[in-house]
Amino acid sequence: MNLNPHLIDLTHGEEYPLVLRVKKEFAEAVAAFQGVEPKRVLPNNGSNGSLLTILSAYAVKAFSEGKQPTIVYDTPQYFRTVHIAKQFRYGRIEVPRDASLEFDAQTYLATLQSNPALAVLTTPNNPTGKPISDKDLDAILRALPDETVALIDRTLTNLDSEMPTEELLRYPGKIIVLHSFSKSHSLSAARVGYAVTNSEEVADHVRPKLNLGFNVDALRAGMAALQDSSRPEEVKERIRVSLEELGAAATISGVTYYPSRSNYAVLQLPEGQSATQLRTFLEEKGMVIMAGPEIGMSDRYVRLHMTGKKEIAEFVRQLGAYLAK
Repeated sequence: MNLNPHLIDLTHGEEYPLVLRVKKEFAEAVAAFQGVEPKRVLPNNGSNGSLLTILSAYAVKAFSEGKQPTIVYDTPQYFRTVHIAKQFRYGRIEVPRDASLEFDAQTYLATLQSNPALAVLTTPNNPTGKPISDKDLDAILRALPDETVALIDRTLTNLDSEMPTEELLRYPGKIIVLHSFSKSHSLSAARVGYAVTNSEEVADHVRPKLNLGFNVDALRAGMAALQDSSRPEEVKERIRVSLEELGAAATISGVTYYPSRSNYAVLQLPEGQSATQLRTFLEEKGMVIMAGPEIGMSDRYVRLHMTGKKEIAEFVRQLGAYLAK
């Protein structure tokens, strides 16, 4: 599709000019929204696409220099981040969260002395739904080594107020922030998102690895989402009522609920109980969950998506029935 009737297009042909034009419009819309230059916007197919792009880019860089790439992240951590790091043979520095699954900022800060290639900060955390505080982010970004890239994954919705991405990008170090419309606007089927960076060096290094398989309708949906402030509030309300309902699980003997502020939450089952067996029981009842081994935790843990008040209430009812057996 030649968008210019006065131009003989011998570059790509077909409808590729349309894809390239809409991709450019998407980058410009994100740039205006986040207060950066369009060349520092890296469109991608959701957060998974951005993670694969960034981690592969810095793995190739390290190996081409005769070094092993290194990455630091807190645990438990989003299972795809861990999988990709293993796949690209990163030296992984893991910082366990404390007994309450809260972020351990002091230990994380200490790991930065090893000058890792990437410092991952997933906030809110997946699977726990617990955000990293602005205070801790500030301390880490101020201590960021010159050669370390801070990868701040903001895929999940945060019920708490948080430092705007535009403000994060004002810190002097190399920072790249991931955003997706999957959780904030319920656009997971569209597979659209982006990364934005304060560093032209980072943008130039990552851009050649970008996925070229963009869907025009998805990009347009992403641009519309940037202007839609009502949908994120609807999502937040659904999360709030779901979390309130999930609190009832804490009244079940032996069950530990770790308060979440996001799309996901984690429960620990009583001693001797298996999340894998609970998952099988619930599947027979027409309900699916993720058991600990699927998310890098022990088999006493389950991860739940805050799908809605009614759905979480039914889970709590079924959990009580299962443990009473």
